[in-house]
Amino acid sequence: MTTTQRTRNTNQLLPLFTLAFAFTIGGVHANEETVSFRKDIVPIFANSCVKCHSGDEPQGGLNLETEEGFMSGGDSGKAFIAGDSKNSLLIQLVTGQDEDRIMPAQGPRLTEQQVTALSTWIANDANWESGVVIKGLRQAELKPRRPEIPSTPEHLKNPIDRFLLAADADLAIDSRISDSLFARRVHLDITGLLPEPQKLN
Repeated sequence: MTTTQRTRNTNQLLPLFTLAFAFTIGGVHANEETVSFRKDIVPIFANSCVKCHSGDEPQGGLNLETEEGFMSGGDSGKAFIAGDSKNSLLIQLVTGQDEDRIMPAQGPRLTEQQVTALSTWIANDANWESGVVIKGLRQAELKPRRPEIPSTPEHLKNPIDRFLLAADADLAIDSRISDSLFARRVHLDITGLLPEPQKLN
């Protein structure tokens, strides 16, 4: 192959490499734009951060409930550097770069997808939607309890039937119906039509 031919081939391939590079860069920006503060960032802070970093005395002096608290930083300085996720303290802590201060301190570590979302958000200047206050998950004060099932005749297998019998002791309880009769009733309730006999066999 002559030098002229090599030059011609290189010139032909150059636009293709340029186009491929453009698509690659475009893909990065597209992924960055898909990070939503409400859908991607708020759940991370709510589930993994504000349990410790909230209230009047947040751990490390960093309050992640509000934009003001996040922007102010904590005892170790700013939590992030806008546009520079790699050198942001928050990213360094959640990725375990400081073995003595791996975050979150309680509960499971952030997933790779969550870390990527945080990194992308900070790289895009960490825009906090105005007025958003993040609250952590709270345990319900009332928990479901399992009541004691009343003792009733043995043919009543369903707990609901037992409670009904206990509430209406004077009412007679019909015996359990057959599967075909049950299917007939359900078909009639749903469609308003009687089922074909062969479907009940």
